[in-house]
Amino acid sequence: MKQISILLLIFLLFFSCSKIKTKKEPVDYVDPLLGTHSSRWMLFPGPAMPFGMVKLSPDNVDEWKMDAGYEYTIESISGFGHIHSWAMASFITMPLTGEMKILPGTKDDPDSGYRSRFSHKNEHASPGYYSVILDDYKIKAELTTTTRCGFQRYSYPKDEIPHIIFDLKVPHENRVDLTGAEVKKTADNEISGYASHNSGWNEYKLYFVARFNHPIKKMDGWQEKEILKDINTVKVAGNKDCGVYLTFEKNDNAEVLVKTAISYVSIEQARLNMESELNKYYWDFEAVHIAARNTWNNLLKKIEVQGGTETDKEKFYTNLYRSYCARTIYSDANGKYTDMCEKVQQLADPESPVYGCDAFWNTFWNLNQLWSLVTPDIANKWVKSQLEIYDRGGWLSKGPAGIEYSSIMVASHEIALLVNAYQKGIRNYDAQKAFEAMKKIQTVPGKPHECGGYAGNHNLRSYMEKGFVPDEDGPVSNTLEYAYDDWCVSQMALALNKTDDYNYFSNRSQNYRNVFDPSIKYMRPKHESGAWIEDFVPVTKAHGKEDNFGNRYYIEGNAWQYTWFVPHDLKGLIELLGKDEFNRRLNEGFEKSRPKFVSEFVNHSNQPNMQAAWLFNYSGKPWLTQKWVKEILNHYYGTGPIDGYPGDEDQGQMGAWYVMSAMGLFEMDGGCSVEPIYEISSPIFDKITIHLDNKYYPGKTFVIEAKNNSAQNNYIQSAELNGKALNTFWFKHSDLIKGGKLVLQMGAEPNKNWAAQSELPPLSTFDKFVTTPYIEGNTLFIDKTTIKLKCDTKGSKIYYTADGREPDQNSNLYQKPLTFNKTTTIKVKAFKDGQTSKTNTIQVRKAKLQKPISPGQLKQGITYQYFEAYLHSVNEMKNLKAKKSGTIKNFTLELKEKELNFGFYFKGYIKIPKDGLYRFTLLSNDGAVLLIDKQIAVNMDGLHPAQDKTNEIPLNAGYHPISLKYFQEGGKYALQVLWQGPGFTKEKIPDSVLFHKP
Repeated sequence: MKQISILLLIFLLFFSCSKIKTKKEPVDYVDPLLGTHSSRWMLFPGPAMPFGMVKLSPDNVDEWKMDAGYEYTIESISGFGHIHSWAMASFITMPLTGEMKILPGTKDDPDSGYRSRFSHKNEHASPGYYSVILDDYKIKAELTTTTRCGFQRYSYPKDEIPHIIFDLKVPHENRVDLTGAEVKKTADNEISGYASHNSGWNEYKLYFVARFNHPIKKMDGWQEKEILKDINTVKVAGNKDCGVYLTFEKNDNAEVLVKTAISYVSIEQARLNMESELNKYYWDFEAVHIAARNTWNNLLKKIEVQGGTETDKEKFYTNLYRSYCARTIYSDANGKYTDMCEKVQQLADPESPVYGCDAFWNTFWNLNQLWSLVTPDIANKWVKSQLEIYDRGGWLSKGPAGIEYSSIMVASHEIALLVNAYQKGIRNYDAQKAFEAMKKIQTVPGKPHECGGYAGNHNLRSYMEKGFVPDEDGPVSNTLEYAYDDWCVSQMALALNKTDDYNYFSNRSQNYRNVFDPSIKYMRPKHESGAWIEDFVPVTKAHGKEDNFGNRYYIEGNAWQYTWFVPHDLKGLIELLGKDEFNRRLNEGFEKSRPKFVSEFVNHSNQPNMQAAWLFNYSGKPWLTQKWVKEILNHYYGTGPIDGYPGDEDQGQMGAWYVMSAMGLFEMDGGCSVEPIYEISSPIFDKITIHLDNKYYPGKTFVIEAKNNSAQNNYIQSAELNGKALNTFWFKHSDLIKGGKLVLQMGAEPNKNWAAQSELPPLSTFDKFVTTPYIEGNTLFIDKTTIKLKCDTKGSKIYYTADGREPDQNSNLYQKPLTFNKTTTIKVKAFKDGQTSKTNTIQVRKAKLQKPISPGQLKQGITYQYFEAYLHSVNEMKNLKAKKSGTIKNFTLELKEKELNFGFYFKGYIKIPKDGLYRFTLLSNDGAVLLIDKQIAVNMDGLHPAQDKTNEIPLNAGYHPISLKYFQEGGKYALQVLWQGPGFTKEKIPDSVLFHKP
């Protein structure tokens, strides 16, 4: 009997231990390979610490490509890059055997360089670890990292001599020129060096130190195509290829371990980073791997989930991982960093680093709310980083890649990052300075920064003067984005008791009303006069990338998508649209966007439309929010490398949206109101436990429990918050951070009574707002013109002047259309109930016809020159030598010899049939400039998707010089030149009116 008991005890102990070993931790659900097909550079599969400076990962693209550093469908690897941060160039390491090769080779022909084939069956990735077998060399490469260091273990065939390549000129996400590089052998087992880079606005030096667990037997290298044997130094100036080829002795275990550290300050700082972060581990690769894994697991388990499927957990924790993975620390272990003016600075607190990233464009719908809820200390550090940048450069930064003013994307949504943190009690910084910084960026027009790049908002001057961004200055969507930022500043002002600032910015946040056309109920672009643009199409298809529905009127979106962009005043938007139209249009858009929700209607794959599913909470139909949020969670977000994301996982933004929505939480206004709230929808899991940071929040945990939850039971039947019935679709952040429980009863059919009559969250109240008056009619005329003045605020009265004075209620009252026969400048202003609009200054201009020339003998057609080069502007063709030239019938791209990176210069004469006003329309992708009579007629220069622009020109009959410069960088190419004039409608300029000198 005793023997049986002992055997039973052994069995139970074995069974218990087995259970413990097989229990999955949150980190075990993370798949870093998820979504790595057709992904961004920042969606790398290799290891990195949270916001790591080093992101050590395989590279396999063989050319500049915006969408990938690692592409899952390419089954070869050219090396392991160290950075994978937006717009930052790297260097790669590559283990190999055999003869020296200096070129990486191509995906189509790996044997043309040192690239190696591999099989995904021999590839493994998890947080803090990556491994792959390089088939061409029979080498196993393993990678792990600390925050600023990489650690690699290369296992070679025992009968082969180990080699390692360091290549300093390799493809990157952005086109970056190498302006100089150097590598030195600084010890028997160490090399160090730098690579200087320049991408226009971004100029920096990347320093590195590399150590090996075996002595370097020999160092060879190359400068451009020149091979250098048995050297101690290799150095290049300018954009030339450069690298070294290291040889090691065969060793018993056939391994070479490599430690690398980087810095943007100096080689000494890179060495300090290595000593600070790797010395304690000696040469113990597994210890570094386990430390990285534990760091990630400790972060990920701040949210524990129960229930749901294994797939749900994989998606949840992988997306949570992405939310902390892509953005980047730029300061060293001791707090030194190089600022935007290439000056070395020292942080007062090295533990609160300087961060960099792509833009904060609409992170208020994903990252801001996640960081402030789960890791408030990280949110605090992001605020301090922005204020450090403000101290050194004078401006907040919307995208501090390389700590430069990149001016990527639009508006200044870093404001929402700061305000969200403050309103949630995350305040370990100078709040008055934070307000000063955000007020400056919303009141001082942007400008080129003296140290490179562009600081501030591009179209702020016209926005402040007119209350909207006119088409002549920029996209109408900027009006909407600036208005939201204004509201965020107003809420910070209210929290700080700055009454005048609160009133000013609160009123400005209503400027979205200036671009809402009540006749068609869409946000619509306006001209400087306030007249609505013609030929308006609210729903446009994608251009270039499948998820980019932008054109020159809207940044990466269209009118259908941007009309919902009023996150701070949905009550006002619903009043403008009407509740029935609001719900009808939105729900119809979701139905048309199934199954992936990447369409010209709902486009979850890009930031301007990510709030769409949550809008129904505000329009009396919260069950539709529950329905469509679940649809997106289940059908937009996938698993595996190929189906992970159908759109742009932009540095954790898709991931953070998934995490918040899978918990059934969201913040429409970005959590920036004085009393932040969370909206509710149906969670994926049965139980979610959020472990609160007791340094910021008094509660220990907040639990969300979904009773009777299942894949079919998607609808909330009732809700309780801390034991009390909750009949609104929202609750306060202050209730969450006290700790407690939200209990949701779930069912298969919608309960259309729950929260349908909910009062709206306690958002700011707004004073009555009077929209800017505008005109209907032509402002350019030949003999005379008649115009109407309009204001979309019902019951308002319009007053105007024609003598330069500011209009008041003693000025001319507008009562009937106005007729002009000479050039006149009028100022108009609307008044209602003691409130006034912005003054709109409008010039009504009598045309002066441009005279023709006598060019002499002409032949049909125009001349062209064709160029091939990397171009960002038509002006860059100025000093290039044409690859070919000749004559052609019309403006066309048919004679191009490649799909990307080319340009054309067309030149000739256009025969104008009769005196009058002519409208020229230029459509291009990328940049183009049309000139008539040697003056710019239509300017579409710069990188952009296919879009068009029109301008009206007064011309006399006869011949006029015409020229067009066009360049193509990436995406699809497009070029059309159209005209419209007396007696004919818009058409392509016919061949019959184009000529050149023989």
